[in-house]
Amino acid sequence: MVRLGELQDATEMARQERLRSEDECQRKERVYAQNVRLLQEAASHLEEKLVKKQEEQLRLQEHRARLRHLTALRDGRYKTLTAHSEEAQQALKNRLIARAHAYTGVVTQLEASYPQMEVKLRNLKVFLQNFLEPS
Repeated sequence: MVRLGELQDATEMARQERLRSEDECQRKERVYAQNVRLLQEAASHLEEKLVKKQEEQLRLQEHRARLRHLTALRDGRYKTLTAHSEEAQQALKNRLIARAHAYTGVVTQLEASYPQMEVKLRNLKVFLQNFLEPS
């Protein structure tokens, strides 16, 4: 009988130990889940900061490029794309007028070939004529 009582006491102690172990395990899982959540929040915060930093770097690069351009323009090192001499400007204007005349001829042929596109082609033709008039 004494042996039975000892076994029952040992069994009860084992159950209590198991319950304490389960409680401890659940507490550790809660702490682990909370730590994981905190780490995920920190990671997302760092990602946001990284994106902002990259955007700021792009803005700085754009500003630096603009500064280089404006400095070169101020110092006279910037070469413009327009013609410098009056003669070169007139030659450029004549080339543009010749192109406009050629395009007008093409549009006229397209009007004859594609009557369903008459309105759009007429608008294009008017645009070309407006380009030619001030000359």
